[in-house]
Amino acid sequence: MNKFIYLIVFYLVLVSIKSKAQDTLKSCNDLFVQKNHAKIVVLLDDYVKSHQQDTIALELCGDAYYEMNLFGNAAQHYTENLLLTKGNQRIYKKRALCYYYAKEYKAARYEWEDVCRMLPDDKTNWYYLGLTYQQIGHYQDGINALTHALNIDSVFVLALQARGNLYLKTQQYYLALGDIDSSLKITQYNEQQFINRGLALIGLKRFKDAEKIYERIIQRNEKNVHAWFGLGYVYHLSLNYAKAIDAFDVCVALRPDFELAYFKRGLSKLEINQQDRGCADLQEALNLGYTEALIFLKKFCGR
Repeated sequence: MNKFIYLIVFYLVLVSIKSKAQDTLKSCNDLFVQKNHAKIVVLLDDYVKSHQQDTIALELCGDAYYEMNLFGNAAQHYTENLLLTKGNQRIYKKRALCYYYAKEYKAARYEWEDVCRMLPDDKTNWYYLGLTYQQIGHYQDGINALTHALNIDSVFVLALQARGNLYLKTQQYYLALGDIDSSLKITQYNEQQFINRGLALIGLKRFKDAEKIYERIIQRNEKNVHAWFGLGYVYHLSLNYAKAIDAFDVCVALRPDFELAYFKRGLSKLEINQQDRGCADLQEALNLGYTEALIFLKKFCGR
């Protein structure tokens, strides 16, 4: 009889615990709808200490940390989940995102490579693998991964933009222009993509076309410092140094710490024999951290 009573009590305790657990998880789901991620973390951090086998709670807690941009904490909870679930593809992908946004690119690379092997038909996996390769300087691997994403979805605009950027970095200007133009057909107007289009045109020595691009951007946003810099650079390459200086003037007025604008303005001034002013700009570029200016200071300014 005593044994029977003990079993009943034990069963009631289990039911009570299970009910409490369900209530906690339901509360967390409600809080997710309300986007109250801080409260979720408070609830679940204590809960998972006493329910270490609860993979749902571990994932929810990881998700809450992720939404709060606490990627290290999120990754830790996903790791604990994976120790229990072994090969859960969804959790691997979430942890890969954590590593990427935490700028742990070495870990992110291996994680995304695994995720792409597990889920090869998901374009976003290849996209993030491409971005990760870019961050560690493996540009051709990045291009290959982004091409894989585009083979899955040829109008995946984020992959087009990212691959175009990598083509620019590797000086494959014709291919860059193709991706940029394809992305602009989808987005219609994208300021950064027009900036990149100007860079591709400069790389192809189509200076007049690049000039028109930067003028168009400035008409829409006269405070776009990169458009003013691009315009100044085009004028400099076209040997129109006076106009280049005017454009670089606007650059440094908009952003006084733009070291490359000082450098290019200094070179333009040297070209029209403004020795003292040109050397002052080169010195300012060096002061702001542009170390290449030192070579020109020694060559043209005797410093």
